Amino acid sequence: MSDNLADLIEVSRTYGSDPDWVLAGGGNTSMKEDGFLYVKASGFELATIGAEGFVKMSLDKLDAVWNKNYPADEKLREAGVLEDMMNARTEGQGARPSVEALLHSLIKGRLVVHTHPALINGLTCGVGGEAALKEIFGDAALWVPLTHPGYILANEIKTRLDAAAASGKPYPEMIFLQNHGLFVAGETPFDIERLQKKAAAGITGRLVKTAVGDSGTRSIAQSVSGSFPEEAERAWGRKLTVLGAVNTDVLAFAESAESFEKIRLPLNPDQIVYCGPGPLRIDSLSGLSAAVSAYKSEWKREPQGVLLKGVGAFAVGDNDKKAESALALLLDSVRIAVYSESFGGALPMTDELIIFIRDWEVEHYRAKVSK
Repeated sequence: MSDNLADLIEVSRTYGSDPDWVLAGGGNTSMKEDGFLYVKASGFELATIGAEGFVKMSLDKLDAVWNKNYPADEKLREAGVLEDMMNARTEGQGARPSVEALLHSLIKGRLVVHTHPALINGLTCGVGGEAALKEIFGDAALWVPLTHPGYILANEIKTRLDAAAASGKPYPEMIFLQNHGLFVAGETPFDIERLQKKAAAGITGRLVKTAVGDSGTRSIAQSVSGSFPEEAERAWGRKLTVLGAVNTDVLAFAESAESFEKIRLPLNPDQIVYCGPGPLRIDSLSGLSAAVSAYKSEWKREPQGVLLKGVGAFAVGDNDKKAESALALLLDSVRIAVYSESFGGALPMTDELIIFIRDWEVEHYRAKVSK
């Protein structure tokens, strides 16, 4: 791709390489220029992305999507939208655009950055998140309730932006998605940085408790005499990569079934994609096999994260990268839950949306490509 994407690559790598903003293959970015949208391709990671990781799309063709009527049936609708998204690519583009490409196209601003920081998701995943957002940022921020990702999310945001404009409100500087993350837009990387700092500072000023960071977390994969990896391979029935970590927050959530309830269900979509529909909690290793079996019966998917009382958090994967991603997202859920205590406590995603994302073809594709 010969177009100059220097600013887009800069902001993508800046936030993609910072675990406080993006983990694993999460987040997406875009740039608008000369009637085209350059958006992250599905499966690419922002931390290392180059020009080849973006898809060039026609803004006119994306805008035409809003004039179409899609079937009410969920699968037919998603297939129709995907077909139109693929057809909006310019000649020679072979990669699949991010599922949020349509949303990127309608947000004003040359550069658009979508991230999933634990600090900010402490608010978006909080019971009182919407009210707190209004108090902190007023009309400078738009709150978007929990909804299906992709076309439905883009349509919800379009409706809210149109309503705000019709009422004479200023165009929002930041868009906060419940249980999802943050969108900011601007003309330059400096504009993006200013808004990211504004969002983080506003929320930090309201915290009553700070989550333990990397400096307070230590690896424990080899500190239990190898017993957890051995038990995991028996419970899952095959050889696995096993990684573990512990900090005071992890131990607090692992202490009892009551404390674990705050992170039993996922708080955002990336946790489902990279760590499954929530972790397990066990009191002792002797209960691991039975717990894994029960989990598979309930969720039709293997667990990838386990909290062991008095020991810490473990993640499993069929390779190093899968285990690393699962552990990162498991620890992320712990951080989000801690931050959410400043905003009324953690509010997990609904069972309906958990199942939707678990089975969504788009996310299966993203996870497959990112491997």
